[in-house]
Amino acid sequence: MVSRKRHILTLAALILAAACVFAAVWASSSLNARAADAAFKKTWSEGDPSAAEGLSLTSYINSGDNVLRWKNDLVFDGGEQSRTEQSYRAMVPYEGYGGSDFRAFISVEGTQELRELQESMMNQCEVGSRISSKILLKDYFKYYPLSVQWSVGGENYNTVDYVGYSDLDKAVNSLFRVPVKATDYMILACEKHSQGGSSTGIEAHYATGYSVAGYLVGSDMICVTVLNDYPDTIWTSEPSSVEAEIRSFPVKKLDKAIEIAGGKISYVPASENAELLWELPEGAVYKACGSMLSREAVVVVYSEGGVLKAAVCDAAGKAPVEIVLLEGVENDAACSFYQKEDYAVVQVGAEAFCCIWKDASGWRSSSFSSLDLQFLAESQWYGNLSVAFNKKNFAVAGVIGGNDPYRGWQVYRGVFLAVLSADGPVYQAKYGSDAIAASAFSDHDGYPRAASIYIPYSALKW
Repeated sequence: MVSRKRHILTLAALILAAACVFAAVWASSSLNARAADAAFKKTWSEGDPSAAEGLSLTSYINSGDNVLRWKNDLVFDGGEQSRTEQSYRAMVPYEGYGGSDFRAFISVEGTQELRELQESMMNQCEVGSRISSKILLKDYFKYYPLSVQWSVGGENYNTVDYVGYSDLDKAVNSLFRVPVKATDYMILACEKHSQGGSSTGIEAHYATGYSVAGYLVGSDMICVTVLNDYPDTIWTSEPSSVEAEIRSFPVKKLDKAIEIAGGKISYVPASENAELLWELPEGAVYKACGSMLSREAVVVVYSEGGVLKAAVCDAAGKAPVEIVLLEGVENDAACSFYQKEDYAVVQVGAEAFCCIWKDASGWRSSSFSSLDLQFLAESQWYGNLSVAFNKKNFAVAGVIGGNDPYRGWQVYRGVFLAVLSADGPVYQAKYGSDAIAASAFSDHDGYPRAASIYIPYSALKW
């Protein structure tokens, strides 16, 4: 009897194992089939595909139910090959443009002075009532207090909620001074609710648009300071004027990192003065700023007299080199800044891309007209672009949008690639996949979920 039970259990175990093997093989074949569907195929092109030789483009397809994602690598090696990697519940890497090492901005809200004002008003306010008061800032501050974000040396420190907490805050506030105007004020309001609890609010009528972005170049922090001067209030959409400067100050590494407000600091300013290296010319219009990812240089983009220019600073104590990027540019033209490893790219609306790079003779620029690109405007509307430059030609890629036929919202349905020479586009192509075309991997509440595509900023490489 025991022997028979043992045989039955053994047979059941064998059947279960066989079922598991079958399920695994079926799941693997199903995933492989879907991955094959997810591989990109060219659906349209014009021009010479050899112009794209050496490029690679990485993108991700989300199945629509956040369960299956595929990584697609389009590799251009004379022909066009698409490699597809599949993953289950894998996180798609998110990438931004790349940040600065140091930031500072006006933060009256985080000061002890404001806390005391709010407490005093709260004591005067009766339950069920609301009071407000006009506060002249010159009565409390000579210079605007700055909040600090410091990430030099891989450490992160942020004082948004409390300004003046540490020696680092005090050092930064002595390096950058924004005088408070006699007419600058804020409306401070306080309300005590009859049901219990209270609230306070601030209406700002002062220069809230001041910011500092610093990039560590060698052993010096090269900073771009921008002041948007609004005519009356923070809610005004357009500033009456914009001032921009490039300043620098040296930093030193501490023998031992110190912990401050939940962060660690291993570098601190080594000077009490931020040296002025460059000022935005009178009449010029500030456009954008940034650096190379390698931190080789800091760039300020501006227009002057219909000419788009860049001030490029690659060493502290040295005046920036000014180079021309593009002529015939309107002062109100929108500019976007892209950080790359050893060069930078400025997009001028739908008109052109300008590359800032360095050779043996110094800093140079190359411009590429984008007026004849088929899918640029559509791609910009739906998502970010990825760019690449090989010191001769320029390439840009992006997603192409479409409607989810079942819900009506926007999804990313394809990818475009364009290669430009100094004379204009030499190759353009559009790509899709059977998985995207099918528009649905799974059902949810009776509706298929549409797949979509994501392209990181670093997706395109030469």
